[in-house]
Amino acid sequence: MRFSLLFAIICVWASQDVFGATSSTKTTAKSTTTKTTTTKTTKTTTITQSATSTCVATAYADIANVKKCSVITIQGPFTVPSNQVIDLTSLVTGAVVNFRGVITFAHGTLSKSNFLVTISGSSVTVDGTGSLLDGNGQLYWDGLGGNGGVPKPKMVKLSIKSGSVKNLHIVRAPVHCFSIGSSNLVVSGTTIDNRDPLDYLGHNTDAFDISSSTNVHVTGSTVHNQDDCLAAGNKSNNVTFSDTYCSGGH
Repeated sequence: MRFSLLFAIICVWASQDVFGATSSTKTTAKSTTTKTTTTKTTKTTTITQSATSTCVATAYADIANVKKCSVITIQGPFTVPSNQVIDLTSLVTGAVVNFRGVITFAHGTLSKSNFLVTISGSSVTVDGTGSLLDGNGQLYWDGLGGNGGVPKPKMVKLSIKSGSVKNLHIVRAPVHCFSIGSSNLVVSGTTIDNRDPLDYLGHNTDAFDISSSTNVHVTGSTVHNQDDCLAAGNKSNNVTFSDTYCSGGH
């Protein structure tokens, strides 16, 4: 009996000396809980990063947050505030940009050195099926175009290396609809309507201005405007223009 009691006392003393007090055991339990929580947080972060590869902007304020996504949908209806632009420059390689719904640009004081929409990147696909981009050109048109009068921003600038732009529908560009400086780009199924009831105030509403470009093909489009349907030059080569209807300009 004395031997058993002495053995029990030695065991208790040894356990306290090696493992610490009871509170130390609780600390060990907390440490285990912390590790479990860390594991869960890591999994959640991974899921979030995966989800952000496809992004939807339903208001102008959302656009800056989706530029680095691989699939971007700009979903109208909404209005871009006065003197603000849609900046989709330096997109990730292989990005897909979808325009949907009506997107209206409020009247402002931006000049022709500005573009209401700018898109740049490599292997970029732009799809405007079901969209309408309204530049509110009738609020700018004064018969002088880019040669004077009130300041007028240009509509769309494309700086794309290998890609396609299809089915964009643009109405009332203040001045110059598409300004293209790209390579290996196909623009197809585009509708441009810059008609003015007075048939002369929308001066310089060129449909496609192409410069510093190589292997650009514009096809299957419809244009109603009051100036050039196509203007190509300035260090461009292998530009083709086919199956496109032009009316009101030259």
